[in-house]
Amino acid sequence: MKGLKLRVPDAPLYIMYRRSSAPNATPIAFAEVYLALQNKTVDAQEKPAAGRILAKKFYEVQTHVNLTGHITRC
Repeated sequence: MKGLKLRVPDAPLYIMYRRSSAPNATPIAFAEVYLALQNKTVDAQEKPAAGRILAKKFYEVQTHVNLTGHITRC
């Protein structure tokens, strides 16, 4: 993941996790993610739910989805 520009929610836990695991964490509001992917401001995104991919048409600007479960809520 070296050099990957990754959109993360603007929350300390997400930013801290991503900065510790190599990619460039870029906090971007969810409402701006589609445009950021389209304009190559970011290469990928971190988000909590896969269900929004169809509703927000992310399939138009991203080619892969990985469900990792690396951050969970208690």
